[in-house]
Amino acid sequence: MATQQSTVDYIMRQLASVSGISANKMFGEFGIRCDGKIVALICDDQLFVKPTAPGRELAADAADLPPYPGAKPSLLIVPDRWEDAGWLSALIRATADALPAHIPQAPTSHKKIISFQALGGWASPTFQSFSWEIPADRGTLNRAMVMVTRYRRTYNRLAAAWKPCIVVS
Repeated sequence: MATQQSTVDYIMRQLASVSGISANKMFGEFGIRCDGKIVALICDDQLFVKPTAPGRELAADAADLPPYPGAKPSLLIVPDRWEDAGWLSALIRATADALPAHIPQAPTSHKKIISFQALGGWASPTFQSFSWEIPADRGTLNRAMVMVTRYRRTYNRLAAAWKPCIVVS
């Protein structure tokens, strides 16, 4: 069962006093961010706050339950506690302050640079050195070699003059 937009709107109205707060749709449910950090999840119309020491002090009666199967346990905040906007805002702010700063990860690329460099002097200046950005698996290397051989008369001449080397960057 997905979270209703009215539940998210109500919680966000209660958290309006917290600066830097936003809700993002994530996999059919919602994540609540404070200062760029995910501090809570709204899953199946229930509010789950990340467990931190200050958060546990404020929400001593909250149960530790996973928001979805396979997730780490979080503090389940019952809907009766949502009505106290001051308490809920203090809980979210304390949790955000206790969490480490968000460090954006560099985008991972499955692509590698494959460079073919000429070892002999017979190749034309156009083919002395060139590179493609393609996935570096065995099949792609074979296809790249086939492409290179199409520009030369024989494979033997090509194999003697060119040496493929993979440069990972």
